[in-house]
Amino acid sequence: MKIGSILSLLAVVLFGFGCAPQGTVAPASSVLTPEIETGTKAFALESLGVDDVATIQKALASGSELSHIVKSDAWKIPGGVDPMQISRGATFSSENAIFAFVEQPNQSNPLWLASGVSLFGRPGLESYPPVNFAGMLLSRDGGSTWRTVFSLPPVSPTGQNEGSLPPFNPVGMFVEKGLLWLDVVDASGAGSGEGTLVRYSSADGFAWKKADGCFYFITESYFDLSKLPETYTDYGNAPIRPHGVKAIDCPAYVSQLHS
Repeated sequence: MKIGSILSLLAVVLFGFGCAPQGTVAPASSVLTPEIETGTKAFALESLGVDDVATIQKALASGSELSHIVKSDAWKIPGGVDPMQISRGATFSSENAIFAFVEQPNQSNPLWLASGVSLFGRPGLESYPPVNFAGMLLSRDGGSTWRTVFSLPPVSPTGQNEGSLPPFNPVGMFVEKGLLWLDVVDASGAGSGEGTLVRYSSADGFAWKKADGCFYFITESYFDLSKLPETYTDYGNAPIRPHGVKAIDCPAYVSQLHS
């Protein structure tokens, strides 16, 4: 047998036993951030890229109008996010930028899976099955691909202690003073939707700053329901009145949200 054939056979045997010749490098995969680990699996989404940030900055600089929208059937929901977690969002239509609100279950937000299983908690259990991600995503291609804009701690309130962080969800966005503002709310007030609203601002969609103080969120005060109710889908495309909320002292647990 020729020497070349012997070397080839040896390489095949080594690879078959899981060994690789010294110096062999596996193809590098793209780095996905941030990664969120749950009790069952890891979930990752890419963070905003340079072009994404530029799109948001351009929209803010041009005074582009931000409108609230309901989820489109054309959107492709990323793996690890259940389709029922997204029902609405917002858009800079002039820049083809879609923001999707990814919700997690809490006292006022049951969330039913397509299988019929409720994320609100099963009878007899004071818990919500954990989710991989909650917060907001951005798409610049009509909902085919998504990147992380803003993440909230995915919380499973099993055995929560007094003062621990309850699940927060995004409820509305608006543009003011050249900044993009995002409101997130828990359900600490009542099951009908009242809760503590925390407000964030950003000049580029990448870096977010938590505003001082908190507000008390009431659905009827926050959403502009002056039109007939049937023109809205679960408040999904209803305009908001961001200053129609009352200032309150922040509960201690709010400090656990990122600033």
